[in-house]
Amino acid sequence: MDTQAIYQSLSSLFPPNQLIFDASKLSPFQTDKSPLLGELPVGVVEIHRSEEVGILLRWANQTGVSIVTRGAGTGTTGGALAAQSGTVILSTRHLNHVLDLDLQNRCITVQPGVINQEINNAAISHGLFYPPDPASLYICSIGGNLAENAGGPRALKYGVTGDYVLGLKGFFGNGQPFSFGGKRVKDVAGYDLKRLLIGSEGTIGVITEAILKLVPLPPFRSLMFIGFMSTQDSLKTLYEIQRLGIQPACAELIDWLSLKSVSEYLSLNEPIPTFEAAILFEIEAGSESELHRQMEQINWLCDRSAIAFCKSAISETDIEKLWSIRRNISHALRSASPDKCSEDVVVPVSQIPELMKLIRGLNSDQVEAIGFGHLGDGNIHVNFLRRTDSIEDWNITRNKARDILFQSVVKMGGSITAEHGVGQTKRNFLPLMFSAEILATFAQVKAVFDPNNILNPGIF
Repeated sequence: MDTQAIYQSLSSLFPPNQLIFDASKLSPFQTDKSPLLGELPVGVVEIHRSEEVGILLRWANQTGVSIVTRGAGTGTTGGALAAQSGTVILSTRHLNHVLDLDLQNRCITVQPGVINQEINNAAISHGLFYPPDPASLYICSIGGNLAENAGGPRALKYGVTGDYVLGLKGFFGNGQPFSFGGKRVKDVAGYDLKRLLIGSEGTIGVITEAILKLVPLPPFRSLMFIGFMSTQDSLKTLYEIQRLGIQPACAELIDWLSLKSVSEYLSLNEPIPTFEAAILFEIEAGSESELHRQMEQINWLCDRSAIAFCKSAISETDIEKLWSIRRNISHALRSASPDKCSEDVVVPVSQIPELMKLIRGLNSDQVEAIGFGHLGDGNIHVNFLRRTDSIEDWNITRNKARDILFQSVVKMGGSITAEHGVGQTKRNFLPLMFSAEILATFAQVKAVFDPNNILNPGIF
């Protein structure tokens, strides 16, 4: 179908204010937070009611038009961009309501367009919170978090998005509705199709409603910012902290180059100490005395290690000030190199020192490689910054560095993605991890729910 025919057909199903077909208004839908420029979509349908998703998908199956679901557009792998011409974008940004906050069952029901932080805003005043916290929690939507099975710093103690999903509603690619789970804690009858949907990157269905588990908000917390002379020392200290029975909520790794960059970006006036690896340890406790006991034990461990500095924060103001350093690293690096390339690899925790050594070895005159991320679960964000005026040299050197990174990570027992998904940027690297037979099985699974390959074709 040509553009005019698609517009006329959709105009019979949706009011004009929900359709974007003006070419001058479609360019924002070609980009996200990845370095890709997607195909210009033929149009956008802005969904206002859940049942409209089914209407659009059934139309797509009848016409053969491909559909890509898009939320806040904050993904870093191009999963919400059109990979082929003639695609229609399904926008969930208006499905942005908190539908129910159930204090007795400790859960919250939300639509996919709700911003991650808004979930906590609704829960915190009741002494509850939603632990998964991507660094982009102030701008990313829960639908995208579900699509990628996003994690975040608190994954060390609390797990990832999929660990908090009690129920899902939506529509499969064939346009048929689904409803799995509910407010019950246990849900073991039949196949766990909730888990299949979570992390499927919009390839088999569109989620229109999610019931998320909430947990009690820890009454006391502290953040300790500790610099170590080696990554191995930082990892050893984390092991020893856990052996003492202290489970940090977060253990975030920040290398010296990251701290230098974010210090300049935030105009911090404090001197930057020399170190190889700084760690943000967030600890929680049920009482103030227990919190101070844990802090004393960590200080004692640090006194036995080669540390460059140690700074603690207890007040909410000071904690958030320290956290702003971590949450602004990516912004700082993008400010220094607007076309930076970010990858989210994961390795067994014991392999992190080897991974950081590998990252440093990827530096060249054309590319600067910087690694930071989640020490506790092995997820390191590797950022490639452009250091050459030649776009050709940048593309060649960056792609070569990515190839080396992914191949090495898989050999270490890791994965090419931890929480950002495969999307368009990594789909060609899937054979590093899966045989041709397994990849064919992925396609067969997709075909059960999306037989006409309507949803996000080409990723799996």
